[in-house]
Amino acid sequence: MKIIGKILLILIFKIFNLFPINRKKVILGECPGIGFDGNVKRVYEELKKNKDLQFICISLKKQKFEFCVKEKLKQYSVLEIKGIWHLATSGFWFSDSVFFSFFPLKKEQNNIQLWHGAGAFKKFGRDVSSGLKYYITFLSVSSNEVIDIYANAFRISKEKVRNLGIPRADIFFREEEKQRIREEFYKNYPELKNKKIILYAPTFRDNEKNKFNLKLDIELMKENLEGLNYILLLKLHPGIKSKDIQVDNKFSYNFSDYSNTANLLIISDILISDYSSIIFEFSIMKKPILFYAYDVEEYISDRGFYYNYYDFILNKISYTTEEIIKAVINQEWDLERIEKFARYFFNPFDGNSTERVLKEVGLWEENK
Repeated sequence: MKIIGKILLILIFKIFNLFPINRKKVILGECPGIGFDGNVKRVYEELKKNKDLQFICISLKKQKFEFCVKEKLKQYSVLEIKGIWHLATSGFWFSDSVFFSFFPLKKEQNNIQLWHGAGAFKKFGRDVSSGLKYYITFLSVSSNEVIDIYANAFRISKEKVRNLGIPRADIFFREEEKQRIREEFYKNYPELKNKKIILYAPTFRDNEKNKFNLKLDIELMKENLEGLNYILLLKLHPGIKSKDIQVDNKFSYNFSDYSNTANLLIISDILISDYSSIIFEFSIMKKPILFYAYDVEEYISDRGFYYNYYDFILNKISYTTEEIIKAVINQEWDLERIEKFARYFFNPFDGNSTERVLKEVGLWEENK
């Protein structure tokens, strides 16, 4: 039924596509579950300096997004006639997802795919699902090392995968911006200032959509780490219902509904994750990363990885909360190895990805 529905949408799109293309109209695509907080937001922040451009937010479903409201941008669902109209008549599409990439482009249109995960870790795209062909002008990645992986995952030619960088990662290279974010964050959360912050950000598991089973023993961590001035922030995947997680707001805090993940990475001292691509951005800042992968064999069997997980990760696997606590207390990490990892997956290793992406489509010069 989904395929039939998409074919009907394509027919409507093709009718609207007969009208002239407006090269000043720019589509900003939602990343389902994340919203507009990512590469698209970074691109918009640069492009909005050009007062001649018109921006339209396109979401998967009809719902209000804080970003679109705050910026006073018109927003439509891809299922709405007006949404399809704007897609069919705009010159540029920027998106962190591919939910509208099944629409066939005119020659003068550009669908710039920025994707919501850096590097290449767990399998994604057509490597884990099927569907209609993607029409993508080009897809930007962070390193030449992952071009083959992305070309295959999206079933597009290697020529369409270009190492221009990940716009949302630019901020991790900019010390002044990071300092401003820290100051603003602590102004809003003064009780967290001068604490050593551990961020726990596990990835999504298909069998935990409705009820997340937190495997990390928060009380045990509190007993062992609170006296050492550590606190724990939880940032669960947007696809996980996190309201039932019990925190005390003294040692443990639930930041799952906090929209700006980049800010949390910047203010955190240690990251605990498992199979999430969040590790790539965090590695740029050369800060400790621990891997709490209690179900690694099951996850390998269900989802799979592009690399051997055991060789790929930057630390030994922790299977229990006790092992995590021990790793924190004994500082069981290698920062030089983390930096090497970051430079492998972000090459060029700089904060100029947004500029390269916009230059590729001729919008950088126009913006100046």
